Amino acid sequence: MRFSLSDKLLAYLLLLPAALVLFFVLLFPMVSTLLTSFGIELNNFNFTFDNYVRLFKDPEFWNSFKNTLIFVPISVIGDLVLGLSVALLLNQKIKGRKFFRVLVLLPWMIPSVVTGATWRWMYNPISGIINSILLRVGLIEEPVLWLSSKSIALFSIIMANIWRGFPYVMLIMLTGLQSIDSDIYEAGTIDGVNSWQKFIYLTLPNLKKNIIVVLALTTVWEFRQIDLVKTMTGGGPGSLTEVLVSFVFKQYFEFFQFDYASAIAVIMSVLMLIISIPYIKGILAD
Repeated sequence: MRFSLSDKLLAYLLLLPAALVLFFVLLFPMVSTLLTSFGIELNNFNFTFDNYVRLFKDPEFWNSFKNTLIFVPISVIGDLVLGLSVALLLNQKIKGRKFFRVLVLLPWMIPSVVTGATWRWMYNPISGIINSILLRVGLIEEPVLWLSSKSIALFSIIMANIWRGFPYVMLIMLTGLQSIDSDIYEAGTIDGVNSWQKFIYLTLPNLKKNIIVVLALTTVWEFRQIDLVKTMTGGGPGSLTEVLVSFVFKQYFEFFQFDYASAIAVIMSVLMLIISIPYIKGILAD
């Protein structure tokens, strides 16, 4: 028996598997987390704001929130500056350019857990290579406690995070640089524009959309970065390097405070949404 489907119905049927995947992977966990944060569960329908009240009174939450506000902006700016700088360098006609482009991508291709373990070894105060080099060249007189010092522990993780993340930014920036018409630079040279002016008035305006995309994606990703923190310090010593995502992980999987962890996750989602809105508007405006 033959039957025919309209194009519209066929399109919906073809999209149905993807829609089901999105529902179970994204929408269902989001709704479940939101309900749990208000104390609503299968066997408990008592609506309450207790978790949010506890959250705003919890000094550990505010400590992780403060660390996140340090960790995320510095990581994003570091990724952007280093990624753009390397992209500008690799966009030049230099010998072995293709080889160096592949080489620079390696930190991004390595799993974050491996990156964290490697940098933890490099930061080791006794056998780490960083202290060894600095001692030999005379820049320090005694080993530095990179991951234990109150003043530099978080920044030590940030340095490792920037090293891991800048190749992705470089890739997007390099794509944007290669799409810029070379005639623009030739016209600027004829008009007597120097290299710095070319970068400010020609390169950056043409990279605007790429920069917006990079800022949006890396900001969200850095908010969710947990692998390096858990691998390198576990949020310690104490809560010195605890960020929001590792705080959620600890509350959920170590302390089994599911409702409280859900409330923190909701606050994180709201923060990421607020931060992403200007970037999304910028992309849509173009």
